[in-house]
Amino acid sequence: MNTHALIILFLFAAPFNHVNAAVMLAPGTVLPGQAYIDKGAEYADRIVAIRRVSATGIISYATGIKLTPYHVLLPAHVIDSLSGFRPPERLKVLIGTNFFSPQRTLDVASYATHPTYVSGSNSVGGSVMDMAILKTSLAMQGPFAKLAINPVANGVTITYAGYGMPGLSFDSATTHDGSLRAFRGVTTNPTSQFDDSMYGATFASVSLGLSLPGSGSAGDSGAGGFVSDNEIAFMATSGAGNSFTFGIDLATTAARAFISANTVMPDPPRFAVDLVAGSAQLSLSNLLSGREYSVMRSPTLSGWQEARRFTATAPTESWSEPISPGGRMFYRYEWTE
Repeated sequence: MNTHALIILFLFAAPFNHVNAAVMLAPGTVLPGQAYIDKGAEYADRIVAIRRVSATGIISYATGIKLTPYHVLLPAHVIDSLSGFRPPERLKVLIGTNFFSPQRTLDVASYATHPTYVSGSNSVGGSVMDMAILKTSLAMQGPFAKLAINPVANGVTITYAGYGMPGLSFDSATTHDGSLRAFRGVTTNPTSQFDDSMYGATFASVSLGLSLPGSGSAGDSGAGGFVSDNEIAFMATSGAGNSFTFGIDLATTAARAFISANTVMPDPPRFAVDLVAGSAQLSLSNLLSGREYSVMRSPTLSGWQEARRFTATAPTESWSEPISPGGRMFYRYEWTE
C-alpha cells in the first residue's frame, strides 16, 4: 500500500517446538458448553500465522495477534528452541486465512521477549511469563485486536482463533490443512497463579470435552481469546489435553506493561529544507532501510513532477536543487509498504 504525506514549503529566494495450546475442534463438531465456529476467516484481520524455521530447516507454524501496524503478540516459546532464540530471519508473519497460501508474507525486523522468560528453557508456567512481541519490517493493515479491560472471570464466553490442526499432538504441517479456525467455550473457575504485579499469568480453565485426552493442537500457541468481536482478553500458551488452557490474561497490569513498552510506533519520515548559497538543501529523515521513497514537487499544487526517488540505505537521504524562479515550491513525499 502507499502512504502519502503532503509537506507545503514556501521557498522565498532570500517506520519453537513446544507443548501445544488449546485444542481446536474438527469442522461441524458441537459439544456441550462449546461449539466449533465455521467462521475462522472473520478473525484473519486480527490473527496471523507465524512460520518458523529450525536450524536444520524444519518448518512449523504458530499463531500471533496483530496489535498495531508493526507489532504481533505471541508466546515467547514460539521463537525459542532448546538452542536459543531463533534469529529474526528464520521467522515470517503470514497474513490470510490459510498459512499455505498467505495473502501477504512479512519479514520480522526484531522481537522482544518478556524478561522472565529464559531462552532455551522451553518452559511455560512456573515463574515464566511466556510472551513476546515481533516487529515487522513493513506495516500491516488494520483492524487490530483491542486489549480487554477486565481480567478473565468465571463463566465468560471466549472465542479462540488460531491456526491449529484438530486433534493432533505433534508440531508439523504435514497433515495440517493450514486453515484459521475458531471455537467458543466458557471459562470454568479461572485461577490467578501469580501475583498480578509480578507476572500477570492466569489459568483459564476451559471445558473442551474432547475424547482425545492429552492431545494438543499444533499451531495454536498464540491463539487469541476474544470476549467480543474485536476485544481480546487471553493468549493461549499451552494446555493439558481436554482439561484446561494455560495462557496470559492480557488485562493484567504486567501484561499491559510489557505490551505498552514494546509496541512503540516508529516515527514517520521528516522532511526538512535549508537555503544555502542560492540552492535548496533538502533532506528526508527517519527512513527505514530497504523501503522505497519518492519526493514530488510542484510550484502550484498541480502538475506534480518527481524530484527524487530512492531506496533507503541509511536513516537520512539528502540532496540539493536550484530554487524555483518564482521563489515558491511545494513538496510531497510518499513511500511504498
